[in-house]
Formats: sequence, structure tokens, C-alpha cells
Amino acid sequence: MATFRRFEDIEAWQFGRELTRVFCNHSKQGEFAADLPLRDTVQSLCLSVTAHIAEGFDRGENSQFLACLANAKVACAQVRSLLYTVADLSYLTVPQSEDVRKLVDRTSASLASLILQVERSGAHANPFVNLTAKRGIRPEG
Repeated sequence: MATFRRFEDIEAWQFGRELTRVFCNHSKQGEFAADLPLRDTVQSLCLSVTAHIAEGFDRGENSQFLACLANAKVACAQVRSLLYTVADLSYLTVPQSEDVRKLVDRTSASLASLILQVERSGAHANPFVNLTAKRGIRPEG
């Protein structure tokens, strides 16, 4: 079972970061940029994916980590849903839409895998976090 020293080590966070970079950059172009409510919603949801993963990592307890991972996965579903709206409004080209869809699917799949791993661990504390190393605590003795 993997131990993460930093949330940046989590594959789902890395995929979410790439999703945010790509989709938010697209949202700054053309008519998409002028559709402020949709643009702001897309950007906010993309940011939520990585923010929830980071928050859950830092909480240190399995139940809280799982709740935050579930929230990140829900944010992915919302991004995927909005991607249809963006495509229907022709704000992205077909290849751009497909690239974003692949990033959303990869991020969501990585989150699903991590959620299963955490659930199967059965531990009360987050087994993926080396809390003493992360917080700079030295064991006594």
C-alpha cells in the first residue's frame, strides 16, 4: 500500500491539476471567455477537484479523507456534465472536448481507485499518510 508524504504525490491530484490547467486555459478563449457564469463555474469546479484531494489528505483520518475524495469525484462528474454544455455551445472544438473528456475520465478513475484502496485498508487513520514524517515529528526513544 502506498504512503504519500505530500498531497502532490497523489496521482489523482496530478491528473486533476492537468485537467484544471487545460480546461481553464480553454475557458479563457473566444466566446467561452465571455460567458462569465459558465466560465466561472467550470473554473471553480476544476479547482475543487484538487482542493478536495489536498484537504482530505491533510485531515489524516480515513473517514474524512474518503469524504473529501468523494467530493472531488463529484466535482469531476460536474465538470464532465458541463463539458457537454460547453460542447453544445460550440465553445470548444471536437478535439478539445475529447482531450478534456479524457482528462476528466482519467482523474475520476484515479479517484475511484484511490477510494477503493482507502476503503479496503480498513484503518481508522489514513494509511496513505505518514503523519510523523509529514509534520516533521520525530519519534521519541
